[in-house]
Amino acid sequence: MLQAGPAGGIREPHTLIPEPSSLTCYLGAFTLGWLLFARPDTLSRLAGQWRVHLGAAVVGSGLGHLAVNQWPSGLATATVVAVADWCSVADLGWPVPVKLGLTLIVTMALLLSSYHLLVRPRALGAWLNGRRYPS
Repeated sequence: MLQAGPAGGIREPHTLIPEPSSLTCYLGAFTLGWLLFARPDTLSRLAGQWRVHLGAAVVGSGLGHLAVNQWPSGLATATVVAVADWCSVADLGWPVPVKLGLTLIVTMALLLSSYHLLVRPRALGAWLNGRRYPS
């Protein structure tokens, strides 16, 4: 929430002197990880509520996108984006190959369907694919 821009993300320092916003982000993530490591039962409770976290991440990401484009207040926007980010990194406890496979399937479905519906029938599709010749 202390980032300089409302879109979130961690700003990289341009010198060897760390920027306060970057230092805050990394220090905050380190501190949270340290606290969760000290109490493993807390992490297990969070992992058990993955459905709630997924719903909050989806709604929060949508609101965060709207907030970045519509709301002038940086604090409100940063709060929504931070909550959405926190909810989307919750671990499901599934094996890595299952999570990777699910991620690939969902990503490919979204990319291919958006290409088929939004790019291919338009001028951009004609430019990318070249002229079609009758068969």
